[in-house]
Amino acid sequence: DEHHTNYDPHIWTSTLEYKQMAIKTCEELCKLYPVKEKKFQENLANLISDLNNLDSLVKNVVNTAKTKDFLIYHPALSYFAREYGLTQIAIEENGKNPSAQTLSNLIKVAKAQDLKTIFIQEQFDSRNAEILAGELGGEVVKIDPLGYDWLNNMYDLTNKLAVALKSEKAINKNE
Repeated sequence: DEHHTNYDPHIWTSTLEYKQMAIKTCEELCKLYPVKEKKFQENLANLISDLNNLDSLVKNVVNTAKTKDFLIYHPALSYFAREYGLTQIAIEENGKNPSAQTLSNLIKVAKAQDLKTIFIQEQFDSRNAEILAGELGGEVVKIDPLGYDWLNNMYDLTNKLAVALKSEKAINKNE
């Protein structure tokens, strides 16, 4: 399916990949600064605890979701979707606006599955997504997978996905 497979370099949207990056980073920092190894290890343990909590909460949202498919303008959540058994339906094709035929097909798919939310990155112009949302009677929802505060951005994304996926679970990072 062409609208499901666009290249996505955003590996950090996967909690598993993020955890692996954190572990590797900690290992390298401990080699470079052995006197700070204890602090690095403590920070890593705290981060892994946060990641495990996030992972558990995302799984709760996905497990109670009425759909596993979501629309996104730019395919930035491939790793996240794969990790949690979701299907990201990208509107953009290889960094370009979709053709009229592709848009028509996306509208048919979205209507058949009652998908009304279109995710778009904060950094993107939302005009085309708004036009499509208008066709679906839906809305454009901004996300920020490139944001500085990764953990809070992932909770925000999960909350927004919970609504789009019609999940029974809301995310509360303090649970």
